[in-house]
Amino acid sequence: MSSRNDEWIKVIGPLAIEIHANNSDELIGDLPAVTDITLPNAAISEFKIDGKSVHFASIEARNSIVATYRFMENREEFFHDDPRWLDVALELWRNEIGKSDSAAGRLLAFVHEVSDIFNIATKVIERKPADVWNVLCTIESALPHLADLPPEGIVRLVAVQHKNTKNDYAGGMLYHKLEEKLAELPNTCRKIHLLLKSDITDTTISLYPVPLIALAKSYPEDAFKLVVEDIDSSNPLLKNAALWAVGRLLVMSLVKGDSQSIATNIIINNMSHPVEEIRQTAIRAAAYTAHVTNAFDESITKRGEAGDPNALSSITEAIYMNTAEMKAKPIFENWLKLLCKLPHTHGSFLQHLDVILSQLMSDELGQQLVISWLTEWGSINAEDIPRDKSIAEIFNATSHELANRPALLSQLITDWLLADNRKLASAAAGLLSHLGIRGFRNPEFDVSRLDNLENSDLLFLARRTLGFVFSEDHLLSLTISLLKTRETKQRVFGLAYGLFVNEIGKDYPSSTIKALESAKSLVTEKETLNFYSSAITEIRNRIDTLNALPRLAELRPPPRIQREFTKARDKQMRLSMEEAQKGSIIRQLCTEIPLKAGIGSFSFRDGVYGEPTYMQSISHSVSLPMREASDSIGYALHLFSMRIARRENP
Repeated sequence: MSSRNDEWIKVIGPLAIEIHANNSDELIGDLPAVTDITLPNAAISEFKIDGKSVHFASIEARNSIVATYRFMENREEFFHDDPRWLDVALELWRNEIGKSDSAAGRLLAFVHEVSDIFNIATKVIERKPADVWNVLCTIESALPHLADLPPEGIVRLVAVQHKNTKNDYAGGMLYHKLEEKLAELPNTCRKIHLLLKSDITDTTISLYPVPLIALAKSYPEDAFKLVVEDIDSSNPLLKNAALWAVGRLLVMSLVKGDSQSIATNIIINNMSHPVEEIRQTAIRAAAYTAHVTNAFDESITKRGEAGDPNALSSITEAIYMNTAEMKAKPIFENWLKLLCKLPHTHGSFLQHLDVILSQLMSDELGQQLVISWLTEWGSINAEDIPRDKSIAEIFNATSHELANRPALLSQLITDWLLADNRKLASAAAGLLSHLGIRGFRNPEFDVSRLDNLENSDLLFLARRTLGFVFSEDHLLSLTISLLKTRETKQRVFGLAYGLFVNEIGKDYPSSTIKALESAKSLVTEKETLNFYSSAITEIRNRIDTLNALPRLAELRPPPRIQREFTKARDKQMRLSMEEAQKGSIIRQLCTEIPLKAGIGSFSFRDGVYGEPTYMQSISHSVSLPMREASDSIGYALHLFSMRIARRENP
């Protein structure tokens, strides 16, 4: 610590802390009333006095004074309780998140001069693992201000924090700043590498590339030599770490001259290694470098074409992490098509694919590529069931991008319902169902596709639609869109009339009449008006005929049995609700107080009653096809016959 008049710090320090606590970049503060000390009038390096104001030279100077004051204030009290330094540092750090300089880091640099902060951090994490993120954040802030780093302390800290940060995206948060600092300390890099080489474990393997990359920034030949030696090791864990480090060095252009071909051959040779973990790491390292080199394209492509899951997942990660660069590569479309082989079980990689596909939807070329890809993936991975929602749920972001482009969605729905592969028709139904829950009510067929269909194809499309599409809104909207094709009277009127009257209108008469009346109000052509009027009249006549039939008393259950059914159903629903709510976080945090009666609820907290919330009735209804209620088996067979219809014999 620089020699500074302690009395000045005792006066200026609280002012600096007050400004710092406001999360402000302010450099001027009001001087407190002081009678027993004379402050300098001349400017010093950190601040100067101007009348009753203090002017700090910079944020760095202000933070230095904050750190110095806190260190002077607590050094005696914390002498035998050094973990408390991290609490003070955390309090400072919370007020400087996102800032370029850190008072917390400067404070820990002072502490490190008298006590190893890495050992302090290790003790705190061992004692209270939940504090691991707070500890790592404060240690990270200190790295730029340390004169040197203790190799053993760093390795111990990385080992002890591993259990609490593994499989977390922020797990390597310390490594970036550590790498920057180690780049200034090549000898420390060598010492850390030697420690890891002699005793690398699952808890320290993630640290391995950091000192080597830092060393390579100053001594690339030395770093590469160390990595090559470790690749020849009989220790599979060390070999694994070294292979990944080679990929990292290649991406960062830290492998020079002839060493590049050596590095390339090392990775390619190990892509066929008999040990699964080593082979997987080599493939990952090759794909990781794909955006900066073409050296591994052929090897990865061969494995992807063979369906190697490691290659497919590595390709996904390569495209996901560097989408813009990968799109510019000639091999991009080929690699994307290979990913159609990824099954449902690769959940996290399919989520990344969803992000990639949704980003490709920004231009027309990308849109057609996405449609082609989804079609291929659905042909392979969708299920031949009445309604498969897997595509819509796995590729949720892409589905919503499609919904925002109605013309594109119409193209996809039309093509999938017309496809010979029933899996695609099932996927189309699942996509419509998924979007329907989110408010998408009016899908349409692609008119340009309809215009080129033969009459037999139109009939095939109608039967597929009836067999797979379940929502009445979707059925009506799609059927009405058939009337937008060319030569409507000759090609579609008869087909659409049968759909409205004998299929959809039979199951959903009220909704069909309402939809037809709405469509009728939008047209002026006499033939089309007559078409709608005729269909509406026919459906109404059927309703009137059914309503005129007498109700058979024999089919009406006695009131006592109705009540017993209702009570049993109510009990079943109540028990199922209680079972479903057992795992609720709210149930675990709060005490449940059953209400026997009342019209509302209120809260009581800290001695204060909250505003009452009044109960209101809610209702929700779903339309069921009339034939589902009257003849469920016959209706199921009817829909099945629609789904298995063939184009040549619809």
